[in-house]
Amino acid sequence: MMINRKQRIFAFIAAMVLGIVILGALTFISLGAEHECNGAGCHVCEMIKQCKKLVAMVGGAAPGCLIFIAALRILKDILQDIATSIRSDTLISMKVELLD
Repeated sequence: MMINRKQRIFAFIAAMVLGIVILGALTFISLGAEHECNGAGCHVCEMIKQCKKLVAMVGGAAPGCLIFIAALRILKDILQDIATSIRSDTLISMKVELLD
């Protein structure tokens, strides 16, 4: 499977956006940690909860994604090895000159 230039650019931009969102959430958590809480219904506390949930969700999904990507890579290598072993080389495909 060949990844073309547009797909690489899109993947890079998506990774950058995800990184910026996570960095923003962590920054908001650290800055809002020492706010003056109003008690019940505090908007800053609610936002901190949302940010913590986002970081936990992305952090929990990352190991699973890495395992999935590694499994796909291993499967691709195995299938390529099988395909090369099945393909039989003939004298013509090897371009051997038959001298009489």
